[in-house]
Amino acid sequence: APPVTTSVLVGYCKNEQQHAWICDKGLYNIRIDNKGGPDKISSAVTGARYLLLHKTGELESDDLWLITGDSPVMMSKKALLAEGYPTDPSQEHYLVYQLKKVEEGQFVNYKWNVRKFSGYKPGRSSARPFAVTLSHMMGAVVYTD
Repeated sequence: APPVTTSVLVGYCKNEQQHAWICDKGLYNIRIDNKGGPDKISSAVTGARYLLLHKTGELESDDLWLITGDSPVMMSKKALLAEGYPTDPSQEHYLVYQLKKVEEGQFVNYKWNVRKFSGYKPGRSSARPFAVTLSHMMGAVVYTD
């Protein structure tokens, strides 16, 4: 799909334990409530082709994932725990994406400044997932080799 229509989900990872789970399971979950989920669950969020993760205190990231399979799917708190989720989920249901790490190809040496994305909100709101287009994301590249 063209970069102007390809959606990228920008997600947050709160700690190394959660990141290890994402890497091990190839799954990423987002809340579907108004408190910590996206402002609205749009086709850009549910139809995202990529996931760019950023961590606490990290607003420049190269942690890019390809979203695979029939993603996202609805998953219960119980199902997340059965997958070994590292903490007690606070919600009863989540949207869960299947992932594959981008380790080669055109994006492998890029890093993006998450603050430059439309949809980014500072402070605690920076943990809320949002979607940008791939072309918009490429306008925020801060590092290449």
